[in-house]
This record gives sequence, C-alpha cells and structure tokens, in this order.
Amino acid sequence: MEFLYGVEFYSLTKKQLDSMILIGGIFMENCCFCLEFQHHQVCTEVKEKYSVTNRILYEDEDFVILPSVSPIVEKHLLLLPKKHINTMKQLDNSEKERLLALINCTTQHFDEDYFIFEHGAFPVNGNTCGVDHAHIHILPVRKCISELIIAYIKKTYQAKFYMDFIFSLNDEKDKPYLLYGNSTHGIYSCNNAVFPSQFIRKLLCENLGIKEWNWRTFTNEHYFNIAISELRGRIHGKNSP
Repeated sequence: MEFLYGVEFYSLTKKQLDSMILIGGIFMENCCFCLEFQHHQVCTEVKEKYSVTNRILYEDEDFVILPSVSPIVEKHLLLLPKKHINTMKQLDNSEKERLLALINCTTQHFDEDYFIFEHGAFPVNGNTCGVDHAHIHILPVRKCISELIIAYIKKTYQAKFYMDFIFSLNDEKDKPYLLYGNSTHGIYSCNNAVFPSQFIRKLLCENLGIKEWNWRTFTNEHYFNIAISELRGRIHGKNSP
C-alpha cells in the first residue's frame, strides 16, 4: 500500500490519477507544464494560438526545451526541468551542470548573440509571470540589445555580477531573484528583489520595438513554427560542451 499526501494510492480513481502528474517522485496538480511533459499534449493556451499538439523540441530524463508560446524573436525558447520546482536554484549541482551544458548546446543554433533570464520567485509570492514551474528563457538577440538591458537594470537596481553561471545558482538560494545575462557579458542576479510580472520581457519588447509584451495575449505563429521546424531533433544535450 502506498500513500501520497495522506491518500491511499490504490483508492484514487483513474480520473483523479490522470489529474495528478508524477514528476521527480512528486505528484503535482494543475500544472500546464507537468501535463505537457507527461502526455506530450499542449495545454489549452497553446492550442488556442497554434495548430500543434506537441511542441517539445528536446527532451531527456531531466529537462525539456519548448518554443515560447509567445515568442518575441525567432527561436525564443524555454528550458525547464521536468520535476516541478519553483526556481533553478532548487536543482542539485549535477542538474545545474547539465542545465548549463544544455544552454551552451542550444545557443549554438543561434546566428547572433543570445540572452537568458529567469524570474525565480522563492517562495512563490505572486511576482512571477504567473507560472510557478521553473523555466529559463533563452533567445537570440543582437549584442546591442543585451547591453541595453543589462545597463538599464544595473543602473536602476542592485545587481550582482557573476563570472560563473553555476555559482550564481548556488548563491542566496532561498530568496526571490531575477537572473539574466549571457556568456559575453556574464551573469547578473538581483537577489531578494521583487519585480513586476514579465519585467524583462517588457524591457526586451520595448527595445525591440514590439508594442505588445504580455505573453498571455501576444502571439507570433511565424516565430513559433520556425523554432519547431529548425530545432526539433537538432539539439543534442549529451554532446554539449
């Protein structure tokens, strides 16, 4: 007999089991990403925007790469752990090493500079983008755009500079943070800071000349389809540096 959160496992109906997803040994409920990883079926929000049933570009035992549902540039991607955690700082050290390797491998498919960011809310406090499953945005942008974003945040907020990506994920683990940067400019993190929802997304859109920045209402079928056609099956995590 097996118990999950005080519930006898065998006593659950099939309908109840289908609504709970086993990720990393933990059943989660009502997480759109967990559902997508388990069943390889996109959620309603994706279905309403695009005529796809599966958008997974890369998958291994620990991580998944997806095209953003609201891409602001071509190949705007999300890199996520399969297990349901709130921030990438909750990964163990070996998982963080693999996360970095996947970022390096993925960005080799970009024709220009790249930019990554994560809004890590820990504990969950309502200041994220509205999704509490940890995810890092990876997107190709011109070097001048990266420099503008980094300079603006550095001038306006207290941002800590890190030469080492792994170290940035091991510093001040139990506080909310905003992580951003790339291999050219280094990694920055505003630790124990509260930012508006979609803060960096809005900054990027403003600097790219995009008026609509809200991921819930913005859509770009052309960018979405390019990510699927050009990257699905071409990202090889095990061969990454």
